[in-house]
Amino acid sequence: MAALFDRLDEQGVECHSLMVVRHGHVVAEGWWAPYSAGRPHATAT
Repeated sequence: MAALFDRLDEQGVECHSLMVVRHGHVVAEGWWAPYSAGRPHATAT
């Protein structure tokens, strides 16, 4: 995960949130301020 965050930062990608789902279960999630779990997010599929 740390390598992913480093790469996103290097590429100038501004993340609002990140969720990792494996086999239908959330295994990790996080938000960058000022965003939060309670704030609606647009999603890409």
